[in-house]
Formats: sequence, C-alpha cells, structure tokens
Amino acid sequence: MTDQKWLAYILTQLFSNALKYTPDNGSIKAKIIQDHKVTILQITDTGVGIPKQDISRIFDKGFTGENGRKQDKKINRTRSLSRSKKWLKN
Repeated sequence: MTDQKWLAYILTQLFSNALKYTPDNGSIKAKIIQDHKVTILQITDTGVGIPKQDISRIFDKGFTGENGRKQDKKINRTRSLSRSKKWLKN
C-alpha cells in the first residue's frame, strides 16, 4: 500500500473505533495542530476509553482489550491496529 492509502486506512480505523465506543450523547473531536515541520492530528472522544492495563498491548496482533470484549458486538480491531503500527514505524 502507498503511504496515502495507509494514512486513509489508519484514519478510518481511528474514527470507526471512536464511533463504536462513544455513547449516543457523547462527542468526537478532531484537531489539527501545525508547528513548523510537524503536523499533529489529535482525536479525542468521550467513549469508554482503554484501561491502563491494556494500553501497552493495543498494537499486539490478536489482542482485544477488556472493553472490546464487553461490547455487545464482536469487534476485532487488533488486526487493524497492528497494521497501523507497522505503517507508522516506516
């Protein structure tokens, strides 16, 4: 995949996960911060969040966090996040 396709894929995953885990009355915000040579995209939501004990494992292949297992729908974000990590390292 090209860099442009990977970026689109990662953004889709981030917003998709924000939508899945944010309650109907919650909010999702995106902010772009530009500083000389760096552009930062900050995405925040009022969803359930990720428990501290799961943070270090979110990019591990095959990992589904505690909150993901609690959802009514079976959501498999693991493959998506592990692919995203590979792209971000390049």
